[in-house]
Amino acid sequence: MPRSRKDQHGSIYVLTLLTVGAVGSMVIIGVSLRTSTSAESTITEQINRNNDGAATAAELALAQIKNDADWTTNAQKGVVFSEFTLGNRTYSSSVVDVDTLATPTADTSNYRVTVTSEFGIASESAQFDVEFKKFKYDEYLVSLGLDAFWCLDENPDTKKAQEKIDSRTGEYLDRDIPGTGTNDEGGLVPVFAGSGDHVETPYTTAYVDDSEGTISFWMRRTGTDVYASYGVFGQIFEPSGRPSFSMICMNGALFVYLDDSGGFDYGHMTYTDVNVTSLNTWHHIAVTWKTSDGVDIFVDGTRVASNSSATDYWDTKNGSDGEQPFLIGAGYVLGYSSSPLAGFEGSIARFAILTNKLDDAQITELAATKPDVLEMKIADDSWAPVFD
Repeated sequence: MPRSRKDQHGSIYVLTLLTVGAVGSMVIIGVSLRTSTSAESTITEQINRNNDGAATAAELALAQIKNDADWTTNAQKGVVFSEFTLGNRTYSSSVVDVDTLATPTADTSNYRVTVTSEFGIASESAQFDVEFKKFKYDEYLVSLGLDAFWCLDENPDTKKAQEKIDSRTGEYLDRDIPGTGTNDEGGLVPVFAGSGDHVETPYTTAYVDDSEGTISFWMRRTGTDVYASYGVFGQIFEPSGRPSFSMICMNGALFVYLDDSGGFDYGHMTYTDVNVTSLNTWHHIAVTWKTSDGVDIFVDGTRVASNSSATDYWDTKNGSDGEQPFLIGAGYVLGYSSSPLAGFEGSIARFAILTNKLDDAQITELAATKPDVLEMKIADDSWAPVFD
């Protein structure tokens, strides 16, 4: 995910404090130089140069933290960077948990960084606090017009797949799959292994005459059978009907079917080339539809398939003989003769339904926004000199 401007301001904030502190020191040092002996003057010059060294050490530490994708793990070593000497100056660092003042653990979210610069006989240290908070992905989706969101980040042995936007909380059909995997940012995800362990979410009238929208989710496929249809998501029009909306994955290709009649028409199918998704790799997948435009499929922010003739609504039959659930981690095989249920092998997570059809630029930004990334912030008023 692109770095937020807030992160950048944090670095500027610290540097501003460093600069102000350095300027103040230089004024005092200038007076000292005019009134000191030759030996004292030498010491004071070293201290003056060391102020610049502390600023350099702080900026180095910030850069190291901001660019370390495995910071929460590497911080447990107790240092930001290993001690090194450059010219006549030696730099070192340490990091502790703000709350315990002990070496950070996997549960640490607030870190206290101490940097030290040594120049000759002069040594100066300073410290600042860095906070890491999980990015509020659901709030970001709300800004795009969120209609329903299943984060699918529940802990193992959880039965419910929570949905807090429109009360469409689903059921894990296999209680052993939630939280059994992680994504690239370390967020919990389910691991599906067939049609019997998908998530079943309740029917709502939101699925009736839905003329436009966007489905967005993250997917990592592990199924290796190039001839198998792996169901990603799906809903049928009625118990005896064909899919109203369904996606399957076959040999790395994605097939989407959208139909508002309960029948089957190959003209309502949109599909990609093979291997647009890779095995054992997390991809962002998006599907957009609008009755005036058709259906588009995106992988990692790039449009990979379009069908301008697929102009049906997302529609399901309402009433006692309809009202079919919406499935995540399973879909319906597409064809005239039957629509058997097909299950996914791998992980599907952060599944969102948006009220509007997003444009290409919005999809590109959405795909670049990692759902579980940690945001870095410099704690306000945390910069301080350290005196031994």
